[in-house]
Amino acid sequence: MVGDLTVGTADVGWLRRRAETAIADGSFGVADDAYSELHRIGALSRTDAASWLRVLRELGSRPQRPSLAELVESFPDDQDILEFVAAELWQRAETRAGEAGVDDDALARQAWAAALKMAGPVPGSDADGVRLISMLDRFFQAGRRQRTPIGSYPEFEQALVRFAAAGPESTLRAADLLAAESPALAIDLVAGLELSAACVLVRAVASAELDDHATSAALFDELAGQWGVGVRELDVEDRSRWIQAMTDVGRFTEAQEACLRTIAVIEGRADEADGWTAPGMAVDSFEHWRHVYRLLAYRLAAQQGAFREAWDHLRKSVEVDETGLPPELQRSILRVRLLLADRSMARSILEDLRRLDTPDPYDTVYAEACLWAGLEWGTPESEGRLLDPENPFAGARYAGQAAARALLVRAGPEVDSRQLVRLALLAGDDDRAAAILAADPLTPSDPWSVKILGAMLALRQGDDAAAEALLVQVLPLRRHDLDLRVLDAQASLIAGRYKEALREAMAITESVGEHILARTIQAESEFEASLAMAEEGGGGNPGSVENAQQLMVAVADYRMAADLHRDTTHYLETGRTRPDARIGSEPLAPRLFSEVCRRGLHAAILAQEALDRLGLKGDAQLVDDAQDLIQHLRSVTRPCCRRWGPRWARLLHQVRHLSDRDEASRLALLMIAYRWSNWRKRLLNGAFLALGVFVTWLGLTNQLPGPDSETLRAMVVGVGVLLLLMPFARSLKVGVVELSRDADTVPLSGRSKSLRTSRLLLRANHLGTFSLPSPPEKGRRAHARSREEAA
Repeated sequence: MVGDLTVGTADVGWLRRRAETAIADGSFGVADDAYSELHRIGALSRTDAASWLRVLRELGSRPQRPSLAELVESFPDDQDILEFVAAELWQRAETRAGEAGVDDDALARQAWAAALKMAGPVPGSDADGVRLISMLDRFFQAGRRQRTPIGSYPEFEQALVRFAAAGPESTLRAADLLAAESPALAIDLVAGLELSAACVLVRAVASAELDDHATSAALFDELAGQWGVGVRELDVEDRSRWIQAMTDVGRFTEAQEACLRTIAVIEGRADEADGWTAPGMAVDSFEHWRHVYRLLAYRLAAQQGAFREAWDHLRKSVEVDETGLPPELQRSILRVRLLLADRSMARSILEDLRRLDTPDPYDTVYAEACLWAGLEWGTPESEGRLLDPENPFAGARYAGQAAARALLVRAGPEVDSRQLVRLALLAGDDDRAAAILAADPLTPSDPWSVKILGAMLALRQGDDAAAEALLVQVLPLRRHDLDLRVLDAQASLIAGRYKEALREAMAITESVGEHILARTIQAESEFEASLAMAEEGGGGNPGSVENAQQLMVAVADYRMAADLHRDTTHYLETGRTRPDARIGSEPLAPRLFSEVCRRGLHAAILAQEALDRLGLKGDAQLVDDAQDLIQHLRSVTRPCCRRWGPRWARLLHQVRHLSDRDEASRLALLMIAYRWSNWRKRLLNGAFLALGVFVTWLGLTNQLPGPDSETLRAMVVGVGVLLLLMPFARSLKVGVVELSRDADTVPLSGRSKSLRTSRLLLRANHLGTFSLPSPPEKGRRAHARSREEAA
């Protein structure tokens, strides 16, 4: 055996001949030992290395760690050897990711450093460039799966750009790999290439990644019209980009068909798939794509006002055991589950999200979840109430802001300034967000979502004019976006433009009547417009028929918003609902829900007062709406009032709360305060008349006890006459007899200032912009893999 030879007696020629003979005889183990000895004594040539590479390939599964290490060390610029090492490392990473030892880690680092330097400045040919790019991609992916990840994305990106200079195919392949992670660079790479289907596809996907969905949709249309590659021919990843682009530009019907057909394919319902396929979807990515497409279907249904269907898609997107799934997918699933959870489930979800949190400044799932939970369960239900110190969510809001601040502090120069603004908004640091925007102002080329962030910041800082200017830039091209139209109505309401807010809110609710926030803004606009009209009329007296009618309409809208909130909340928590229930958009925050009920009762009080002042009978619908709002308000703090049934049963239940000294009881008394004041005055006048008749009768008929006295009879008759006249005067005096009473006081119903919901609206607007989890092996495009498999 070669192992018995020593350096002093080894004959280089004999070793080389022995290795060649062993290869010819198929004794690859003997040849491997011979080449190892040649390498040990420093006599291994490039020809020998190539032969040794053939031997290593033939040996296959035999442990090759010393031989691979020697090859990388001795021939760092040999392309064939490096390709072989990359393939070996990729196979090891696939089979035992995270279990590699120290030797494997060192080998991977050596091979990665060598791969970055090979092929000189530029590969020799376009074919070499394509091969090197494929090898580098596999090498990079394998290195990322090591126990200690090897290789950085900037190094990978720089190498791809260098290899892309080899020719058009190399450029297209490099741009294909860069489109997901570095879309702007990918667009620059393909800018000078001759148009082809692959080139247009790369540009479309990269535009979608840049949130330029209008351009992306136009490029997808070009791809279908000029190159015959429609949505059915796209792989599962590119199809998701196509659906996002079409949803964003308002082509809901096309996007919904593609989305639902793909869901049917993924879930194995062939009869509903209608011949559609999902190329590029691997077995291990099934749960990922099912989750992504359900979220896309949720967006589509919500934008079209089909909220029950939207919530069903959202619930189905998380019907999975997340154990063993990638961390990013787990975070997305848990974030959605938080919307459907009760208090006990929410605690464990937040703990799981904290454990899965990442320092990536673009991944803010944990911070957003904490802020949402704090708003939902960590704030008092109404103003003036203290939060229970035992409440487990008391610190959730602070935890979310702290997480956002930590990401903001760790953000390096590579983080986009627009993302820094978003982090500052999540951290509650409006001044810092404003400073970032002042240092890097918004430009016309910024995506619409960035301009909306600027509008949000302006609303939070009270700069209504700046917010309106930004919304005017976005809304004309996005009238199909319900969330943005609601935001526009909210901005008008905050600025005091009640007629504009009412017009926009009514336009939304006439087409999508179940949008809870739009219904709330409509009610608030009607209420505030009525109060403003009364003030303009002088005296602030809402006593006209027109005002009374507008107030009653506002009360009906407040009640409808509260009913939608109740039914939607119950449906999200239980998945069940009453047959006649209407399911709306995202429920209101508890504090906002309390304020809606309170404001609705304020409007009902003023409406009832106006009817009473006009001498009109009470309105039955107004009374029913007020009763429902009282029960809604009680349900915030009294679980027993959350059960709904026939109206007579609910009224009987409210009898037990008559003695309660709570806000609902006070508002119920205010509801009848003016009418009760009138009835009390009438009862008092009746008492005066009855007593006057009786006293006068006593004097005239001489029914007084004791001896007869004309003087006493005259005085009693005089008192009786005064009592009879008292309903018509406050003070009367006849001789020494004087009767008087205080003037009637008009009950004060009270009016609160305009409801400002700009901070709460951030949450409602954010729900429509759920960030989808990254595709498996993002940057290693699914359509590139499907092309390789087809080839």
